[in-house]
Amino acid sequence: MSAKPEAFTDADILAVSERRGTPCVTDGGGCYVVTKLTVYADEDVCRVDRARDVNVFATEREACEWVSKMALAPTDPRGVQDAESCEKHAYVISFRWVNR
Repeated sequence: MSAKPEAFTDADILAVSERRGTPCVTDGGGCYVVTKLTVYADEDVCRVDRARDVNVFATEREACEWVSKMALAPTDPRGVQDAESCEKHAYVISFRWVNR
């Protein structure tokens, strides 16, 4: 990977949970974090250029629904998806325990 992963800290997750009307962390302290990977691939090389936590949810279902919406959204600000582009995005959902 070219860059250091940008991961949410426990404090970041708790701050998001406080700002939202719906909790992002379960009563037991668990949450599902969505990480966005920016992948570059051409004929010569394939690499992950960036890994960044982008959202957090209390349930796996919420995380999966959000990823589904993002996967269908255009990546170009003009609303055009470039199928020929060497840069692609992927999402990973992971479970984490938050220390309160």
